[in-house]
Amino acid sequence: MGLEAVAVADAGPLIHLDELGALDLLALFERVLIPDIVQHEVVRHRSVFSLPSTVVCEVRAVDASRVAPRCAHLHAGEVAALSLCEELGITLLLTDDLAARDAARAFGVTPVGSLGVVLRAARVGIVSVDVAERHLVALSKETTLFTTPALMAAALRQLRGGPQKKP
Repeated sequence: MGLEAVAVADAGPLIHLDELGALDLLALFERVLIPDIVQHEVVRHRSVFSLPSTVVCEVRAVDASRVAPRCAHLHAGEVAALSLCEELGITLLLTDDLAARDAARAFGVTPVGSLGVVLRAARVGIVSVDVAERHLVALSKETTLFTTPALMAAALRQLRGGPQKKP
């Protein structure tokens, strides 16, 4: 099982994976960086929140002033996450927000959502395909993550090895 690169996290995947009880999937990454403003947002939504010891995590203060003018349509946490990506040259952003995903691509950063974390964890053997399928379905039905039936079908096809775009 090989670890993926360092990732910066926005609040969405942290909240949704916590609702699922699957924050341990973030051990898929060598390290997860969380802007301090994102940590505050997560704690506001999840009063009891802590990452498992298997996840290497670092909370960082971020000055988003350089990136903010290019991201006026995003929330403060998303802007801080993109700023951290740009400042440190990190190419993976964990986010479920569609506007943040588009902005990430414009910055040359690969966005990975909660569904993508589950798929990647299954691909590298952190969880079995059966467990990953249960996680995907639960993300759609038991958490605050908004998914469409088409997106869920695409994620399940990708999990089973069928041709599909990445969620």
